[in-house]
Amino acid sequence: MTVVAAASVLSSPSLQAPPDERSVRLLQAARQFEAIFIRQMLAALEKTARISGSDRGAGTSVYGSMVVDVMADAVAAAGGLGLGEALVRDLNAGQSD
Repeated sequence: MTVVAAASVLSSPSLQAPPDERSVRLLQAARQFEAIFIRQMLAALEKTARISGSDRGAGTSVYGSMVVDVMADAVAAAGGLGLGEALVRDLNAGQSD
């Protein structure tokens, strides 16, 4: 899922559902957004490591990309960086105003 797709999920009319369903959808979208953000940060880190001399062959970039995806999913599943929860908190506060 891309950042644009995650943003469209957050602004979709289906989020105007009853509060419980809306909260669940909002939390899911926020976690997906956080996983995308983490994936982008780790991908930049992986590129930096490759530039600094760890290029060992053609398969390195494929495996490096797979490692980035797995690490991003693991970090997000373990609670992430707190970005998802902050998004949910702020969006819920905006809804109650």
